Amino acid sequence: MLRRLLNLFLLSLALTGTWLAWEQASQQGALRERYQQLAEKVGMVEVEQPDKLHVRAVPTGEPLHWAWHIYVPDNYHMQLRSEIGTGTSSSHGYFQNEGYRDLARVRLRKLDGVWQIWEKLHGGSSYSYGLGEEIERQLDQFEKLRVEQLGEDKLQVSDGQEVLTLLRISAPSDTPGQPDTTVVVLRVGTEQAWQKFDSAPKSAER
Repeated sequence: MLRRLLNLFLLSLALTGTWLAWEQASQQGALRERYQQLAEKVGMVEVEQPDKLHVRAVPTGEPLHWAWHIYVPDNYHMQLRSEIGTGTSSSHGYFQNEGYRDLARVRLRKLDGVWQIWEKLHGGSSYSYGLGEEIERQLDQFEKLRVEQLGEDKLQVSDGQEVLTLLRISAPSDTPGQPDTTVVVLRVGTEQAWQKFDSAPKSAER
């Protein structure tokens, strides 16, 4: 009787171990599949020049949502700046000794009748609202605006000496020969690049 109970106990342990092993393998398979899906969505790129910044746009399938896969090399002190029209602006910086990959995102949305811009980059996210009557009027007619997204057609590689314009949304001028009116612009660059950018004449900004 005792031997029989012992055999049943050992059989139970064996079955439990088999089930746990199967469950773990199943979970690992699901995780690998999910990682692959995310990698495809993020648009993982082969970094052939690890000492340079890499930027590639990622399709989101949403007209008011933009994303980029970014590779940042070692010891890059990065700063992101956003400007709303000619008024409101915000910036935040981040530094990391080791190189890393990131998924940067920007989303425009209208909530309770008020336009908001949400940004997410390495180290956190932020959003702005109360963009101003003129800007909100232009965003209400978004189909008339011009959108330029960096890396949309190909991988962009930079040595970090220039500020990169990730996203520019502008209203085409009604007067021939006159520049477009900036609605939203999002730029990213190293500390050195921003020093150069800030010291350049206003007309040289791109």
